[in-house]
Amino acid sequence: MSFDAVIVVGLILAVLVVIVLLARKRAGAPRGSGARAEAYFKAMFPDLQPHFHPEKAARFVRARNARGTVADGDAWRAPPGFATASAVIALASGRERIRLRGERDDTLAEFGYRRQADGGELLIGAGTMTVNLAETGNPRVRYRHPEREFDWSLRGGWRFMTPVAERAIEPDDQGSRFSRDSDRSSPSSGTTAAVVAGGAAAALVSGAGGAFDGGGASGDWDDGNAEAADAASADAGGSTTAY
Repeated sequence: MSFDAVIVVGLILAVLVVIVLLARKRAGAPRGSGARAEAYFKAMFPDLQPHFHPEKAARFVRARNARGTVADGDAWRAPPGFATASAVIALASGRERIRLRGERDDTLAEFGYRRQADGGELLIGAGTMTVNLAETGNPRVRYRHPEREFDWSLRGGWRFMTPVAERAIEPDDQGSRFSRDSDRSSPSSGTTAAVVAGGAAAALVSGAGGAFDGGGASGDWDDGNAEAADAASADAGGSTTAY
């Protein structure tokens, strides 16, 4: 074999090694740690804090469906998924309403519940959180609200959308990226997505993004919105942002 042929073979092997290493890195770890996406969740969905993280909702739906038939007034001590003292179930006209109660028997949150073949729906104010448990070990949660929405899965992570964003926002630990997907366009036009923390506008992020692989880890839900506002501001500085 000539010297030139050896060089060519060596280059080909080097390229193959790089491809394999990159593939293993992607398979072995999420594209982001999930911290930034969790902060976005806190900022964009203050009405879901602190109880309605999608991973918590998935645990609750699994346990609620396993519980089977319930009666009006049933009190469920320490309901799975929720760090509350109890969940009190009310039935009216075939509809199920659940109140999360604290140690002092005060109402912490309230939502409607509808069981489905592969999971269930949590009706939270104007929003609907749909939990799909069809895939073993990878619950999928979709939240739809007139003003904002997200998709989440344990393995796939987060995808955020607001009505004024053309495509989903894709936050990661390096900043916000925008998806190449064009099939998730919003009914509304425009290109800015409002990120709100604690009821105040934290930033306006240019809209368009894709599925974020945040590893599905739930963060610390008692940290408040300071981290969320900081993350939103940091992203705003790294992308086309309007204030």
